[in-house]
Amino acid sequence: MLRKIFNACPLGLTFRPEMNAFTGHATFDDTTTMFEDISDLVSINAPRETPVLDRIGDSDLPADRETHQWREDSFISSVDQINEGGTLNATDLTFTVASGAKFYKGAIIEIDTEQMIVTSVSGNDITVAARGHGDTAGATHPDTTKVYIRGNAALEGDDPPASKHSTMAAKTNYTQIFAPPPVEVSGTRMAIGTIGGGDRIDTELEKRLIDEMYRLQWSFLHGTKQTSNPAGNATTPRTMQGVKWWLSSNVFDMQAANITKGTLENILRQAWDNGARRMDIILCGSWNKLILSNTILPIKRMENQDTQIQTIVERVKTDFFDGEIMLVPGFPPNEILVLTSANLKCLPLKGRSFFRKDLPETGDARRAMIIGEYTCEVRHEETHIWIKNTATS
Repeated sequence: MLRKIFNACPLGLTFRPEMNAFTGHATFDDTTTMFEDISDLVSINAPRETPVLDRIGDSDLPADRETHQWREDSFISSVDQINEGGTLNATDLTFTVASGAKFYKGAIIEIDTEQMIVTSVSGNDITVAARGHGDTAGATHPDTTKVYIRGNAALEGDDPPASKHSTMAAKTNYTQIFAPPPVEVSGTRMAIGTIGGGDRIDTELEKRLIDEMYRLQWSFLHGTKQTSNPAGNATTPRTMQGVKWWLSSNVFDMQAANITKGTLENILRQAWDNGARRMDIILCGSWNKLILSNTILPIKRMENQDTQIQTIVERVKTDFFDGEIMLVPGFPPNEILVLTSANLKCLPLKGRSFFRKDLPETGDARRAMIIGEYTCEVRHEETHIWIKNTATS
């Protein structure tokens, strides 16, 4: 990812074109400004500090405005639950579900092992032809038991049921400006330079960029947007909403208990039942990394062959997960995120991926700063997991 933030060019003054996100494809226009490139030191060091951004990779397109919006489509859910406020007995032909909009005449439903065929729907009340369809038996079912739509059986020559379709949901996040204090290097320090003859101000900016990539990664995962004025103004800065604050379907509170092999597998199973597919990243801090590596998945772990980064990335395969476990610097010690990388994007605002900006000199000193503006896009929150309040010792 970092290798594509800046154009590949030698150190020195360079035109800064409009960038297609992190892809490196450039086009010039009348607003072109001047900047100085950053050396490969950032690309070598930063993946150890920002493994998540390195793993997510480049966004295909940048954000085109500070209020970033996207739309999500989805399949109509085939799972609901009983909402009787009590037990559903074995003979009731009409009962209440949480969302009657999912059901239709002719739908074959299953509750536990009992099957039924829906004959009509009125609001959230559904009526079935008989209890215990076919070779199944009518039975009592506790409130909130899952109701699955397994298929449909239409009458010969009958009109089709009312049409059903999903509505694309609009999602909104906001760009966040990353602009740390500038670097200032005196004329004397510039003259002395650095070991190997490098430019001192370049060296300081390289370090500053690594710091800002670390802060971008933290905001991407844990940041939260302003509540009263999320778009920001002259006195209120915009902040992006990070990954974990988008999640609601698969949030699990460990209540200060250590995670175990059994609890992790059960959490992964529940998320899979909720629609999570292709989960491929587990993120954690040092304590949970130790737990995951040494006590939970020792026989299912495959060591990464890249010896340069195998201390922070391991390959893991379970019944419901196939991917990497990452030790992330600065990650909250009592949390674990299990993510589907294909449904995550870190996007720069168009033309605002991290760049160097030289500032007016003050006396006998040169000044420059790093600036970038980014946002977070989380698609299909049900494909990710937030495990919180784990033990930390």
